[in-house]
Amino acid sequence: MRLSITYFLLLFSCMSLSAQSLTGVVCDVKGDAIPFVNIRLMSELDSTHFINGTVTDLKGQFILETKDLKKGSLIVSAIGYENYQSTFNGNTDEPLHIVLKNSVQNIGEVTVRGSSLVQKADRVVYQIDEADIKRANSGFELMRVVPTIRLNELNRKLEANDGGKVKILINGVNATEDDLLTLSPQDIQKVEHFDMPPSRYANSNISQVVNVITKSAIIGGELYGNVRDNTTHATSDYIVSAKYNKKQTQLKTRYQYQRRNYKERIDNSTLEYPTNDQRYLKSEKGEESPFGYDYHTLFVGLSNIKKDKHTFSLDFQGSYVDRFSESLYSLERGVRGNMNSALESGTGTKNSNMRMRSGKVDLYYQKSFSKNQELLFNVVGNIFDNNSDYDLNEKALDAENTTTLYDYLESNSARKSLLSELVYQRQFNKVAVHVGGHYKLGMTDQDINNRFGKTENKLLTSKVYGYGELLYSSKWIKTQLSMGYSSSSFENQNTNNSYHFNTLIPNIRIKSPITKNNTLSLSYGTITSNPSLNQLNESIYYIDTHYTKKGNADLTPFCRQNMKLSNYFHQSNHTIVSSLSYTFANDPILTTYKQVDDILMESLSNEKRYDMYNASISTSSYFFKKKLQVELALDYNYARNHYMNGNSVGYGDFGYSVCSSFYFTDRFTAMLKYTKTANRLNDENIFKAGNYSFVRLEYKYKDFSVSSSLHYIFEDGWQRWTDSVDKNLVKYHDYTLIKDNQMMWMINLSYRLSFGKQIHVNKELYNRDYETGEVLNR
Repeated sequence: MRLSITYFLLLFSCMSLSAQSLTGVVCDVKGDAIPFVNIRLMSELDSTHFINGTVTDLKGQFILETKDLKKGSLIVSAIGYENYQSTFNGNTDEPLHIVLKNSVQNIGEVTVRGSSLVQKADRVVYQIDEADIKRANSGFELMRVVPTIRLNELNRKLEANDGGKVKILINGVNATEDDLLTLSPQDIQKVEHFDMPPSRYANSNISQVVNVITKSAIIGGELYGNVRDNTTHATSDYIVSAKYNKKQTQLKTRYQYQRRNYKERIDNSTLEYPTNDQRYLKSEKGEESPFGYDYHTLFVGLSNIKKDKHTFSLDFQGSYVDRFSESLYSLERGVRGNMNSALESGTGTKNSNMRMRSGKVDLYYQKSFSKNQELLFNVVGNIFDNNSDYDLNEKALDAENTTTLYDYLESNSARKSLLSELVYQRQFNKVAVHVGGHYKLGMTDQDINNRFGKTENKLLTSKVYGYGELLYSSKWIKTQLSMGYSSSSFENQNTNNSYHFNTLIPNIRIKSPITKNNTLSLSYGTITSNPSLNQLNESIYYIDTHYTKKGNADLTPFCRQNMKLSNYFHQSNHTIVSSLSYTFANDPILTTYKQVDDILMESLSNEKRYDMYNASISTSSYFFKKKLQVELALDYNYARNHYMNGNSVGYGDFGYSVCSSFYFTDRFTAMLKYTKTANRLNDENIFKAGNYSFVRLEYKYKDFSVSSSLHYIFEDGWQRWTDSVDKNLVKYHDYTLIKDNQMMWMINLSYRLSFGKQIHVNKELYNRDYETGEVLNR
């Protein structure tokens, strides 16, 4: 029915066009319109002589000027479809109705299927079609096309299924989830996903990378506003952004305000540790207490992108955070099992405040010398200023209201850093070579005042990282080989203590298609972890009356080595990604304890070994003509620490996530989601994230959308646990609950106003996408 209406409109519109214009619509065998299809008109006398060309719009429609050509050849092509060719005899009276068939093609180094998915040596490329655009309200929501990345709808963050960090790029330039929130889905052409980060990020503790490629030559402007709030105003988010495009230049600005104002945060904890051959016990039962922050961000950016020539970007960002926290609790403490001494009762308060100001300048320039080689240059400057204070006051319930424990901390920090990066890339037929490196310099002034006195630190840090990467791609095998070298140094100019760490970072991956729908991947990678300045700092501070903590200046780096076997299956409306991985590290940095008189001292040391095993599967399937999308993620993780004294501790857990999206119409959608995150062992801690349930109804009308969502439906609210392992010398349990989030009802309003916005079509069609071999206009 929709195509019939479209066909009638085209028939009507062609009456108002001159005889030199050819009109039509392109669809697939199911009758769905295909956007961004290449339409070329070639000379009959010389089939290589190009006359004119265009691309279809989002509704599959096109208008092509024939330039008075009387006879020629019409060629229609699109990624994942068989080419269509017919003879043109000069007749432009009736619009054309062209049907393209799905195909499987081998195009140079890649395999392209009708699903618009491309497997490359180091990444998977998802071509965005009209159905993807209709299902998403922003670039952030469009990231659902990547099965191994989860969307945290409440915090608006991308999360890797393995619990790692996700690096976000837009056209190769550093970006954040905030940039994706303001990015229109219609402006996105494809999403590149690196489940093993390129060598450029091998030493950055990043799990996965997504690079969002937008359509070029978009002209006009856009205003965007988004308001998200709940009835108690405990969680509020406001975004206003503006963009203006003129030819290849874009000017954009964004202001964002986040507010959290919780009244019902509860912190409970128990602590048990040895002292003087006895076990000392302390228990805190929290009361409802306030917690929150105000977070302001202002962003201004200028970019210029000229296809196959250069990419220039200059961004400025400033932010201010004002955070507060208060914890009220009743407590009991004493010697466990001592019949002669009853547990003492008391009360306590913990207060903390933090004010942070930061600024960033990001300059990016990429120059293409030819279709086969390019040079990339990036400079990022940061300034950071932090003022925080913390105080702990515990009193006994006696006549004198005696203070049993008091501690405070005042910290003022100022940091400046500069990062410079240079990358060269060259393509040779089936081989690509990447060579690059970056240098980071940081300077920190820190003043700390606590009960042990006042200390001043002037720290100078630097890191040099260089790498070489080789990519080979053929029909049956794709290989990624790289080697990196990292050199880091820390210098305390007050104490003249200095630390230098040098490490090699090798990575290898081999991909091979098993069938036309299956790709098997085997990879080996390394991630180096250097001791942090806090871990190296030997300043002492109190955890409890007989329990202190300090760092270790003799710590050395350790390297986590990962081996991973994964399989990528894709057929029609179903995608399944499964993996098995093993990670180990020698000399990991772990927590240790020793007794000093009647005080238990907690510190750190390089211990014997760390092992981790992981199995995961992520699926995304469409049913009922893509009216229903079901996403399922399963994850099992087991880790074990081995200590120098022969002891070892281990822990394993299972997690899952189920998300169902119902696309009733193009305007009305519903989503149901439930997540149980796998608990993980980290050092001596077992981190437990609470379950999360979520339901949302959304209505979209043109550029306006409104949604209503309910969060933490079956839970008591936002929850986090930290428990010690069973064999640990110190036993503790920390639990945080934010009751404000229980059954939290939120309203989200967004509006996108476009003015003069259109995609400029280069009718000469000389801009080729060298990754796929297809001619694309964007």
